[in-house]
Amino acid sequence: MNDFKAEYRIAKLPEEIRDRVAKDDPYWCFIPDGWRDLVVELDKELRTVVPDYTLDQCKEKFGGLRYYVSYSENCTDTDVDKAEDIISKYENISAQTCDVCGNAGEIRSKNGWLAARCEEHD
Repeated sequence: MNDFKAEYRIAKLPEEIRDRVAKDDPYWCFIPDGWRDLVVELDKELRTVVPDYTLDQCKEKFGGLRYYVSYSENCTDTDVDKAEDIISKYENISAQTCDVCGNAGEIRSKNGWLAARCEEHD
């Protein structure tokens, strides 16, 4: 199966967030296996503040998780601020979590590419 097809990427996402993915551009959602639990926790916490958010992008960039969302019109500025704090918290945690296995890791550079990896997967 082609890793770049949107359907494949959506099917690989944790079930908890599949219904959150923006329908117009689902290509930009991909989560490394080691961050699946992290993203499930992020979603769970985020839903307590903004239960109807839309996931626009979810990916690895510069070795860390990037989680881009849109909010409904009924979200207050306070809700958005709280949501952004939650997202930042989990993006920071991802930089210390191996994107392969989920164990403790750190951002490492290999051949010019950055990745959050544990010693085993470096």
